[in-house]
Amino acid sequence: MKQIQLYCPLSTPEEPLLTELEAIPIHHLYCLEDPETNTRLIGGWIEPHLLPLDHPQIHTIKIQDTSPINWEEQWQAFAPDFHDGLAHIDLAPHGTLLLKPGAGFGDLSHPTTRLALKLLAPRAPGSLLIDIGCGSGILLLAGLILGSTHAIGIDIDPAALTHAAINAELNHLQMKAAWTQSLPTEYLPQEPLLIVMNMILSEQQTAWSAQTPLHNLPATIITSGILTSQKDTYLKMAESWGWKLVEELQEEEWIGCVWHTTIKQIPLTGSA
Repeated sequence: MKQIQLYCPLSTPEEPLLTELEAIPIHHLYCLEDPETNTRLIGGWIEPHLLPLDHPQIHTIKIQDTSPINWEEQWQAFAPDFHDGLAHIDLAPHGTLLLKPGAGFGDLSHPTTRLALKLLAPRAPGSLLIDIGCGSGILLLAGLILGSTHAIGIDIDPAALTHAAINAELNHLQMKAAWTQSLPTEYLPQEPLLIVMNMILSEQQTAWSAQTPLHNLPATIITSGILTSQKDTYLKMAESWGWKLVEELQEEEWIGCVWHTTIKQIPLTGSA
């Protein structure tokens, strides 16, 4: 796949455009805004056979192939409180999370990350945190600073896992964090389980389907990355997974949710 960046005016309605791009499909969609240039950047990954791409609301399209990406330049343009080569995330009174620019998504510039962090903060203390699609590690590492005992980051992209591990070391949290592309088949956590997923609907559907070790465990689940226009579809999907909605927040066209699983843990084969 190739990385694609699409630029449009801020006046372009975000929700219908993202829905159209997701249907192409463009994977791992993210959206950044620059009020100074009146520009919205929508990025993601696309299969080469779908190129060239043309859309009436997009005025500039950039394709990244083999040339290296200047992550520091991109983060400096969009990440809040970026200085000295790092993004600084204020988690007062608990401290400041430092993030080095890299391939993993998540620098607190997008509403979906802010929603997830807001819902995560009061629920982190004492939990084992599992971040599905951990990206840069922002939510997982914030959770540790906010009181999670330890955490596991899952991502299918090895570059994102490397980026997250670097950020864990930067914040002296490497002993509390583990990184993997998949969980062991027989996984039984001892602590209260807190799961977070910040990704668009189609990616949540794929990602959650792959996490079979978690499907029958009692947990609190925080999700973000769902457009308000997708809410009814998402609620039905979550209900089919055995999730019960307990809280919902909205920022712009995005919603974040807290769920409790309603499926009791099923003993493993051969256990008493």
